Amino acid sequence: MPKQTRQPADPTTGPVARFGFDLRTLRQTADLTYAQVAALSYFSKSAVHAADQGHQLPSRKLTQMFARACGADKNQVEDWVRRREEIAKTLSADRVAGPKPTPQLAGAAPPKPTDRTTPAAYNDGLKALREWSGLTFRRLGEISAEYDRPLHGSTLCTALGRGTLPAKPMVTSFLRAVNLSEPEQQRWLDVWQAINDGDPVRAAADATPRRRWTTGGYRIIPRTTTGHDTTDVAYTIPYASSEIRDWVLEDGTWVPTDPEPVVRPRVIVAGIVVTVLAVMIALVVLILST
Repeated sequence: MPKQTRQPADPTTGPVARFGFDLRTLRQTADLTYAQVAALSYFSKSAVHAADQGHQLPSRKLTQMFARACGADKNQVEDWVRRREEIAKTLSADRVAGPKPTPQLAGAAPPKPTDRTTPAAYNDGLKALREWSGLTFRRLGEISAEYDRPLHGSTLCTALGRGTLPAKPMVTSFLRAVNLSEPEQQRWLDVWQAINDGDPVRAAADATPRRRWTTGGYRIIPRTTTGHDTTDVAYTIPYASSEIRDWVLEDGTWVPTDPEPVVRPRVIVAGIVVTVLAVMIALVVLILST
């Protein structure tokens, strides 16, 4: 195989990259090397190698011979050629029409991190952000080249496809590269932190992100309103043992929404009991000593 100096194209970046990826999968499934496909297709190894890298669309003839060499039957070969022709027509039409405006350039609002309560949902939100920006993974890598944490297209693509949170420095660079405003970046990072801490709270689409800490004397009661989970503060049991307070993010600071907790009666009673016992013990000691 020719020396590989360029990584295969990310299959999520476009139809040509996906076509190359599928050709590569076909070759690997047939358990054939580039040299073997070249010998069976009567094309050079470099041409065969270029065909399944996804950086450019192979010719009609190369596509036909590549598929045939990998064991595709007549109907399958025709399907590969038909697919190749459809991609070629799409590329030709795009060149005539010019580039399509991205949602970001069209003035659409960016996706919000609300309702992202799991790592997988958060990653789906980041994918939606990339689609909103119209940037390819490769372009994100170019934009972030000078950042403290540069992005690498294949690494980012893999990270967003997992069910775990990407590293926070990667997310920080990604949010900056897609050109979100600083408040919007902070909101996404706050939700990342909440999920990472295991303390996410689902909010309505336009609601401020919420979190809960065990710091007060109230129990928080979630309820569903217009399809979204909101949060109300209520006494379920006066001075309940579940000390939870509801907080919202305002100007980068978490602020409690419920009143300051009051001293619970049982604490006062316990203090009185301890004081009485101490006095009684002191009296007993005094009587015994006389």
